[in-house]
This record gives sequence, structure tokens and C-alpha cells, in this order.
Amino acid sequence: MRRSIYWLTLVSAFCSIVYELLLAQTMGALLGNTFLRYNVTIGIYLAALGAGSLLCKRESPAASMTTLVRIEWLLALLGSAGPLLLFAWDAAVVKATPALGLSAGGGFHLTLVHAFDHAVIVAIGLLSGFELPLLMRLGGDDRSERVLAVDYFGTLLGAVAFPLLLLPATGLIGTAAVTGLLNAGCALFVLWKAAPRRRADWLAPVAAAALAAALTLANRPIERAVSFALSAPVGR
Repeated sequence: MRRSIYWLTLVSAFCSIVYELLLAQTMGALLGNTFLRYNVTIGIYLAALGAGSLLCKRESPAASMTTLVRIEWLLALLGSAGPLLLFAWDAAVVKATPALGLSAGGGFHLTLVHAFDHAVIVAIGLLSGFELPLLMRLGGDDRSERVLAVDYFGTLLGAVAFPLLLLPATGLIGTAAVTGLLNAGCALFVLWKAAPRRRADWLAPVAAAALAAALTLANRPIERAVSFALSAPVGR
């Protein structure tokens, strides 16, 4: 397992920065002022990463592996569906506000959208904050500096790949799905290394991988539906 720590760290750091950029880009598409969305998202996400690190308790290697598996499949679920959740929530609020006698795009609508969007950012940031402490512990004290260095390098790869490769090739929904698939792969790999005795331990990681794979395959129709919904007049 210790020999695989560097690859796991590289992939987890890659996924983490991609989620951060994805959420900022999605909020920019929904709310405008992309510059502000990126700055606020980065600040909140980094704070959530720190909070996640603080919440990560010191455990035995076996328990740390179990926790890491749980974190990875949760990230796969929430991360792959993140942009879609933001779009769906915005659409739901747009439809609900007229029923309450309020206008779409008004203060109540924006408050609900901001609250939900930032809650998703915090949730993914908290989960991602668990990853590095767990990986450093599993790697051992003698490898902690190298694990940290690989984490930074993975962040660089993700920051470059998102605008130049992932987003142009697969769009917001597809990028989120592919990234979630990477997290699910990490969960399955760590679980395989842990050699669980119960088949039930595989259910959640496999389900997360299946969701991410389904979103990856269906990303084009979903992207078209989202684009149509965004282009429709909503009275903002």
C-alpha cells in the first residue's frame, strides 16, 4: 500500500482542484461575475480543506484505509453530480419562486441559490480535506514530505488540465463525471488493497463508480438539456 501512496495522492490532488474549478465555473454560468465566483469559491474551498484536515482523527492504518475508501466514494458521488446539482437547484428555485409570489432573480431566489451552492462547495472541500492527512499517515512519517510534494504537483496538473483539456473536451458535466470516476477508482483500489471480508463493503464504491460512469456516458445529452434550460427566459 505504501508504494501506491504517491499515485493515490497525485490523483486525489488532481480531483480536488478540478472540483474547485468546476464549482466556480458552474456558479459563474448560473450567476454571472465569474471573477467573483472563482475568488469566493477558492477561499471557501481552502477553508473547508483546512476544516476537513482538523476533523480527520488519527487512526490505525487499517482504520485509515477504511476512512479513505469512504471519503473517496463520497467524493465520487458528490463531485460527479456537483455541477448537475447546482443547475438542478437553480432550476427548481426559478420554478418555485413565482408560486410564492416572488420574482426569479430576486433577493430570495439568489439567497437560496447562494446558500445551496456554497454548501456543496463546503461539503466537497471538507471531504477533500481528509485525504492528505490520511495519505500522509498511510505513507509513513518518512514519506510525508514526498507525499506533500506530490500533492502540490497533482494540484498543478489539475489546474492545467481543467481549462486546456477537460472542459473543452467534455464540458462541465462530463468533467465532473470523469473526475468522480477517478475518485471511485481510488476507492476501489484502496478497498482491494484492504482485502475486505464482506461483499457489502464493495457496494458503495461500486455504486459511486457506476453513477460516475453513467454521467460520463450521458454527459452530451445532459449538457444539451442544461444549455437549453439556461437559455430559456426565466424572468431574471
